[in-house]
Amino acid sequence: MIRLVAALTALVCLGLGLRQTQTSFWACDDAFISFRYAENFLHGDGLVFNVGERVEGYTNFSWTLLCALGMHFGVEPVTFCNWLGYGCFAATLALLLFASKRVAGSAPWLPIAAAGLALHPHAQLFSTCGLETPLFVLLVTALLLLTAWGQKPATFALAGLVGTLAGMTRPDGLIFCAVAGLWALGRAARGTLPWRHVVAMSLPGLLLYGPYFAWKWSYYGYPLPNTFYAKTAHDPYVSQGLLYLGLFFKCYWVLLPAALALLVAVLRKPRVVLVQPDALAGLTFAWVAVYLAFVTWVGGDFMFGRFVMPILPALYLGFELLRRSVPGAGPALLLAAIAIAGTQLRVFPEQLLNKGTIRGIVEEPTYYPAHEVAHKRRCAELLRELFGEHESRIAIGGAQAMIAFHGKFDVVIECSTGLTDEYLAHLPLDERTRIGHEKSIERDPDYLLRRRVQFQLDTRPRSEVPGIEPHRLILFGPAWPDGQAWGRIVTYDRALMRHLRGKPGVEFLDAETYLDALLPTLAAKSQADVELLWKELKPYYFDCNDDLPRENAFRARLGLPAR
Repeated sequence: MIRLVAALTALVCLGLGLRQTQTSFWACDDAFISFRYAENFLHGDGLVFNVGERVEGYTNFSWTLLCALGMHFGVEPVTFCNWLGYGCFAATLALLLFASKRVAGSAPWLPIAAAGLALHPHAQLFSTCGLETPLFVLLVTALLLLTAWGQKPATFALAGLVGTLAGMTRPDGLIFCAVAGLWALGRAARGTLPWRHVVAMSLPGLLLYGPYFAWKWSYYGYPLPNTFYAKTAHDPYVSQGLLYLGLFFKCYWVLLPAALALLVAVLRKPRVVLVQPDALAGLTFAWVAVYLAFVTWVGGDFMFGRFVMPILPALYLGFELLRRSVPGAGPALLLAAIAIAGTQLRVFPEQLLNKGTIRGIVEEPTYYPAHEVAHKRRCAELLRELFGEHESRIAIGGAQAMIAFHGKFDVVIECSTGLTDEYLAHLPLDERTRIGHEKSIERDPDYLLRRRVQFQLDTRPRSEVPGIEPHRLILFGPAWPDGQAWGRIVTYDRALMRHLRGKPGVEFLDAETYLDALLPTLAAKSQADVELLWKELKPYYFDCNDDLPRENAFRARLGLPAR
């Protein structure tokens, strides 16, 4: 009877989890960075964000190539990544079902890990967000099980291949490769694993990852992704990392007993648990401990829970291992009920609701309701139509990568994090602030002038952005219910502005008309006021346009030589 109850419970949990995941499809803005890289790659321009600029502004090489594959076959990238992530999530559940069956042995089968992960709200959310997270979780989980239970050289070669793919999906995959490799080396040194298995495990990395790493270092000029420097991961941010993990485990408190069970298993028989052929307990503990140390060191992430997802299956496996030590089917079933129910009875931080933040940490899906995503796409397509064949050099802020992708602009500078810009990413940092957003354009506002950016886009209500000078403001179209496309004119590109002049819904202060009205008044102004005007108008207009009559009139008033 208990077996039947357990089987039915597992089926219900898996069914509910898969159904809830399917209904939670969404797209994180960062996914559109990969989409733009993939699109440029398909067009023959290389894996670049801006054509001609080699910057590794993505951290998901294999995922980006998969996006390109989907685009090649004409599949809309958000749809493709939603379903690909969903498939990876389902495959991870299948792996956990297999692991549960093996751990149970002859005892009643209670797939706690699969059921718990299936019902985990953030596992569901990040499996369909458009990012590489579900693929990474699948690869890391497969690497754990293959390494713990492998017996043949072919299995270890497969583990090496999976680990290599994990490292090419996200750089922190190399952490798990190192743990798996050191475990295999430890077993070989103690004589419990033939050395040929270790060799088989290392071959995929040497043959595949080695050339890949050499290519990307040569292609981009740096050994690590640009995002590493943008997020200053070389500097420890332990206090932020502890806060990040504290918030997660306070929310999902039920996972703490699983982590404790792994620790107990290792402390009871450390040598046996770590080097025996079936070393799931010891290896899983190392999996969790090393990665949590990494997350603590780098400060976690600005997305609540995302950096814990790779070890979430391992944490739920802790329940499986704990159940193995519980005698009797009744107590085991109770443990399963606690794990599953506890996952649902989370204590979510109320401060993160309604786009709230805790020291820069946010609940990312709240920023991308369907109507806002549709609005930003509509704004991007409007801008693309307005600019036509004219060169477009645009600056975007947070949550605007989707505008960059749909707008097809020639040059895009991502201003809020520096993820795709080499200069911003390598700016020095005196103190740590919001995690993942410390290399913003605020550190060097003149950079946009040097890059001849025309517009800094915004889709927020203008009432939220006070202080825009009249000659800097441009409206790009109608005021839709969700807002209006508008921006700040950084440099006045006369040819483009003449093209935009008179377009339906486009409103801005014409600089030529403004200057013609201003120049006759310069004689009556003080020298200090004229110098202030020159300081504002020179980079805004004169440095980027050949307009010598108006410029020389200004220079004459200032006593400067004519050009």
